[in-house]
Amino acid sequence: MRSKEVSENQPNLNREFKVILIASAIVFTLYFANVTLGAFTGSAMLGDVGEMLVLLVATILFVVAILKKEAERDSKPGK
Repeated sequence: MRSKEVSENQPNLNREFKVILIASAIVFTLYFANVTLGAFTGSAMLGDVGEMLVLLVATILFVVAILKKEAERDSKPGK
């Protein structure tokens, strides 16, 4: 019974993993664009605190995605 529940929930976990990982990549791209803009033009969109918060959000989203993927892997039957 448990293995059937896990297999039914697996597509949702995989989709959540992808969505969160893509969100992390988007937020990190925003951070990278801000740093690049600041380096080449001398005027960044965000200040120091803004950069820190954007990088913190990207890191948290990445960690959540990886933890979800590990939970999915650990919940597979036969392990």
